[in-house]
Amino acid sequence: MCKKILTSHSKWVEIEEGLTQLRPFEAVEMPRLTHGLCPNCYEGIVADLDDSGPPQKGVDSDEE
Repeated sequence: MCKKILTSHSKWVEIEEGLTQLRPFEAVEMPRLTHGLCPNCYEGIVADLDDSGPPQKGVDSDEE
């Protein structure tokens, strides 16, 4: 996953650039930071989950 944050301009940027834009230590009020996924990472994770499919019973086990 990337290390991007969503700025108030609704743009995903690298964390260093985002902190420069948000200036959290200079602001009167601390900006709200939370977790999330950028659209590209989200699509990649969903694609990986779709490719893996649901778990199959008995696969990778000693059951016969």
